[in-house]
Formats: sequence, C-alpha cells, structure tokens
Amino acid sequence: MAYSWLLCLIPTISFLLCNPGLFKGDPRVSVGHTVFAAVLVGSNLLVIVWFSPHVLDYQGLLRFSCVTAINSGLLIALATLWLLLRVRPHFLLSFAFRWITWSWLTLYVFPYVAEMP
Repeated sequence: MAYSWLLCLIPTISFLLCNPGLFKGDPRVSVGHTVFAAVLVGSNLLVIVWFSPHVLDYQGLLRFSCVTAINSGLLIALATLWLLLRVRPHFLLSFAFRWITWSWLTLYVFPYVAEMP
C-alpha cells in the first residue's frame, strides 16, 4: 500500500467538512455536535464494558489499562471543554472540543473491535 499514509488525512478532511461554522467565527458548539459527542462517549463505555473480558484474555491487562487510560483522559478533556464552552464560548475551546471529538473517534474509540478474532 504505497498510499496508506493518505489515511491520516481522513480525520482532518472530515473535521474541516463537518465543522464549517467554526471557521466562520461561530464558537458555539451545536446541539448536534454535543449529541454526537455524548453518543460517542456512551458507545465507548459500552464497548469497554462489553468487550473487557475478551480484551483481557487476548491483549492482557497492560494493553487494556493503557487504552482505557487514554480513553478516560480524552473523556475528561471533552467533559471539561464542554463545561467551559457552556460558561464562555471561545474559538480555541470550541476548536479543541471538536478536534478532540473527531480525533478520538478516528483513533481511540473502538480500539478493541478491530482486534477481536
């Protein structure tokens, strides 16, 4: 796969296409994006709980702990940014919230599913 490095552009391109209001100066996070982030978090927690026995068997405790710690850190970052945006909308906070949501979706949310036999 000579062009497999192009796959890293998918999160960036999808982020730019799905967040046009952000670059027009609107720092508010839409209800749809908030619902999307909530569904993402709920799905992640469900996958961790549902697949944890299988992941522990196949990947081990260290891998499970590392991935769960990364997901938990991103969850805390999203929750903090969302609360700060509710108090005071700001471009950088909105950008960080949306970028973490998209990068989390493409990189970390369902790490176990692809590795299941």
